[in-house]
Amino acid sequence: GVLYVARGSSKARGHPVSAMPMILFNPVEKAAALGKAQSDLQWVLSDNEVDEDMQAVLFHIGFAKMRTFLGVGETRTEVKGALVSFAGLEPDTTLQDRQRVSTILAAWEQAKVFVSKENEAKMETKLDGTPRRMSVVEHVAMRKAFETEHGALASAEVPAKSYLGTKSEDIDDDEPKAERLSEVHSKEDGEESLLSTEIDKASGAIKIKKGIKDGRMPMNSEELRAKIKLMGNCWLFLKTKHTTRRWLKDLKPDHWVKYTEYLLGKKVALLKGRTGAPPPWELVLEYEFELRKKAYEWVVSEGFTLKDALQTAMNDVEVKNVHFITPLALYGSGWKAPMRTPSPKRHVEGRDEGGGSSRKKHKRKGSQGGGGGDRGRNKEQRGGGGKGDGKNRGGSRGGG
Repeated sequence: GVLYVARGSSKARGHPVSAMPMILFNPVEKAAALGKAQSDLQWVLSDNEVDEDMQAVLFHIGFAKMRTFLGVGETRTEVKGALVSFAGLEPDTTLQDRQRVSTILAAWEQAKVFVSKENEAKMETKLDGTPRRMSVVEHVAMRKAFETEHGALASAEVPAKSYLGTKSEDIDDDEPKAERLSEVHSKEDGEESLLSTEIDKASGAIKIKKGIKDGRMPMNSEELRAKIKLMGNCWLFLKTKHTTRRWLKDLKPDHWVKYTEYLLGKKVALLKGRTGAPPPWELVLEYEFELRKKAYEWVVSEGFTLKDALQTAMNDVEVKNVHFITPLALYGSGWKAPMRTPSPKRHVEGRDEGGGSSRKKHKRKGSQGGGGGDRGRNKEQRGGGGKGDGKNRGGSRGGG
């Protein structure tokens, strides 16, 4: 169990203080104590060379978040007194404890600046309506905390600061929102943002605003797998900072792996139609979006954790019928070739047939002189008026 080493009493600023014993941990308890802390607080403490044993003590006695750490005291003197009273340090009698107190005081000063800047950034985001950009310190701290628990990441697996900033707003609002996969970006993709200008109505000043970077949808199963892994890593990065957020509790990388395998398995992407062809790729992507959207809705309305909401969505018959099975049945008659990889342009335009454009099919049908009135109606839907009308009327007479 936890070991307490008697340290006697100490004095702070000339006043007698009864110091509690210094706490020592075995390796398992130390790891558990370190696991309670916010990633950004761990980074600030480490940046100021507060040793891990001292960090474990601070986290164990309840100072595991940046804002609660600031509450250790209102002044440097109060902070020093609290460290003597509650952490068992004796800066007036041992050199090691004096060094520890000095590093903690330096971290406390830095934490005040950090929280002040974070508050300013949040307020600016709320007032201007621009996506929040994650700071370098936050990004580095979250990555370090993630890799400590789950292993090292390649750059392509690390969420971009701009993407993390956008999703951190969901955390602040306590309401996860489903983004399109084209908005999921990694550090390897870069941090470029869209810029626009706006005139402030109150002051007349010109402001430069940052927008959300947009990319492309995944083109195949491996790209979908990578996007979902990156999305899962984003939530897990944010979990290291928001350690008490209810709906992120127990979320692990394996839950996103299971979600991906469901989408790419025999129940969705490898489901065979009457002709043996798989579903259109665009339909798989659209079902994925609706599935995740529903899971996020249940987090808010039903109080589910994100882990449980994803599993419930995968098992939900109504969601699958409405957003996958029924559209699949409607597309079924057009399955004449195996699924092809869609281009980004086709996805943006919302052309959902996996085997090619429906317009080309109608054109080929009309050029052969068959179909009569159907051919005319198809051309009318495409063009409507001018030469197209004459051709339609001629086609109707020839086909009749």
